[in-house]
Amino acid sequence: VHRASGIICSIMFVAFVLILTVLFRQTLSTCDCGLPNPKIPMIGDTSSETKPVFPHESIPWHVTIKKEAKQIECSGVIISEGYVLTDSLCFWISDEVQVYAEYKDMKFLQNVVGTVVMKEIGANVIKLSENLNLNENVMSACLPSDPVQSFIGKKGIVSHIFENQILYKDYVTIISNNDPKCDRSTNNICARTSTCYKSKGHPLVTLHNGKWTLVGINWENGCDNSNKDTAFGSIPKIANTLRDELKLDDSCSHVKNHPVVPKCDLNCLFHGLNSTLKDDKFSLFCKNGYCK
Repeated sequence: VHRASGIICSIMFVAFVLILTVLFRQTLSTCDCGLPNPKIPMIGDTSSETKPVFPHESIPWHVTIKKEAKQIECSGVIISEGYVLTDSLCFWISDEVQVYAEYKDMKFLQNVVGTVVMKEIGANVIKLSENLNLNENVMSACLPSDPVQSFIGKKGIVSHIFENQILYKDYVTIISNNDPKCDRSTNNICARTSTCYKSKGHPLVTLHNGKWTLVGINWENGCDNSNKDTAFGSIPKIANTLRDELKLDDSCSHVKNHPVVPKCDLNCLFHGLNSTLKDDKFSLFCKNGYCK
């Protein structure tokens, strides 16, 4: 009897582990862009100076891209498990680069070879030689579906490598290119920040319709002391082209008309099927094992 009970318990334990594995994979599938995550820092004071991404935080869409032979380094952003974007002035078509993802404990844990396969207004597309391993520290930002006017006045996060290869974050306000301090072409959007960036390609992301959405990619460093706002390539201008050319599934890249579907989350299971997980600025409500 005891042996039979032990076998049953073992079977139940294995089944439980398999269920957790499936649920975790469903939680971060290839088409889950911009999901709210308690590790992503909530947008704070836009007048504050640049701050490091602390160990308890994550900017999961950020990547660093390097071409070692020419000592070129740019930031970039994940738009799917197989593609990243960077500034159009970083690298040339067919350039082979190293893409570093999953920033954790002040270092990048994933390293993938990529090739520049497409150049759009304000952005280069890099195709990865193998898909990224998605997890809470590696996630794509959503491509926008709404026009650029929908983002004017919103607050966003700009992530960038600042000192000693440490990832930093800026809280910024998105500004129209018609603003006197922007004074840029219609292919750009501006953000109000005092940071002097040492490289290009830094993603500007905002929480829009419940998902972290890519609005711009930085192409100037803001170090000329001209009292102008920093310019970013406008992603809403090219989002549909990117979706069509890269054949991204709608659910991977669209925000509008794609509400966040509750997914089972390990935090819910470990903290109880019906519980609330909180930190200083975020609350995760679990009902029957599902995140609300």
